[in-house]
Amino acid sequence: MKKSDSYTEIAGIIGGIGPEATNHFTSLLVQLRLQYATKDQDHIPFLLFNNPQIPDRTEYLLKKSDINPISEIIKTGIALKNAGATFLVMPCNTAHAFSQTIEEEVGLPLINMLDETATHVERVYGDKATVGVLATTGTIETQLFEKSFGNISKNITVLTPDAAEQAEVMRAIYDIKSNSVNDGNVQVLYAAANRLMSRGASIIILGCTEIPLALKAEKCKFFRVDTLEVLAQKVLERTLLSKSTNQTIIGSKKELSYRTAR
Repeated sequence: MKKSDSYTEIAGIIGGIGPEATNHFTSLLVQLRLQYATKDQDHIPFLLFNNPQIPDRTEYLLKKSDINPISEIIKTGIALKNAGATFLVMPCNTAHAFSQTIEEEVGLPLINMLDETATHVERVYGDKATVGVLATTGTIETQLFEKSFGNISKNITVLTPDAAEQAEVMRAIYDIKSNSVNDGNVQVLYAAANRLMSRGASIIILGCTEIPLALKAEKCKFFRVDTLEVLAQKVLERTLLSKSTNQTIIGSKKELSYRTAR
């Protein structure tokens, strides 16, 4: 694919981790832009390599598998680069454990979804917020969100489920991957969010890209932050800012926080 004459920045999406979450992410790129688009040409170009053959990230991080997902992720990134992508995104929080290696080996910058989420929370909710994180066990054990929030503010508190609760959350995530959303996995995740709220969390981070498929904004009675919404916003901003003609990107009246603060 040749680079668009109108854009100097094109996102390369390392997809398939998981496939349904990738569909959610690409739909967000359209939905967020629809607030301002009046025709097809107002939407952004992007490249997607939907590669569900990337091995399980959590299994590798927890040393339950010796099949390293990094090489397949890098191969996917290089294919996107060769197709014309100028930066990368991954709609998978756990895969960000390998973000530095991916950037170095592919030779493209990667928008870090967790870092952007931490920045968003600090801006919208303040630097003394207490956040509860629902994520894969791989993300929890490697403390990816703690690291990202720690880089933003030492005063933000990060709460995670206890071991028994986390096992239930992980089972629900795998159930969504294999059976899509159902009443059972919705109830498990909603209960886990409520337990974090009872321990003091004022915001719930949907820190695995399968979770927002179940915990939709209209179903939640708590403030939720979907990391994919944060990432989609940054992709739109970066791409549209590179457009050769100036235009409104996303105005302050409909900033992302209106979607996440429910």
